[in-house]
Amino acid sequence: MTPQNVRSALSLCVGVLAISCGVQQPLPVVQASDPKSISLVQLVANPAEWHGKLVRVIGFCHLEFEGDALYFHRDDFEQAISKNAVWLDVPEGRQALSDQYVLVEGVFDAESHGHLGAFSGVLKDVRRMERWPSRREFQEGPPRPRR
Repeated sequence: MTPQNVRSALSLCVGVLAISCGVQQPLPVVQASDPKSISLVQLVANPAEWHGKLVRVIGFCHLEFEGDALYFHRDDFEQAISKNAVWLDVPEGRQALSDQYVLVEGVFDAESHGHLGAFSGVLKDVRRMERWPSRREFQEGPPRPRR
């Protein structure tokens, strides 16, 4: 018997033993690859291409009751153009990021369309969400400590 066969048999025995003892632990969520950096326009224009994939996008974030979304631009939010946005399924405690440009990493669902079906898809299982600095902030670099 090869070492690989021994490991496989041992894994099977451990699995059967765990099931027979009633041990039930949820399996961890596994992402097999890094997120693909794309534009929000690409996501909305080709939803089937990105369905179920981990993506990284940047857009204007607005968070409110039944209105958590990531828009192409601030103007799209202000003009209520929800087809230029995706619904954000984000955990609580992210309110400080509302009404700012943000980077978001999550799994795209092209079959869901958020509240009242008004959006062009949903970003769910969000694993990263952070403020995106302005051009001026990029050019100035990190803040210098005060003396």
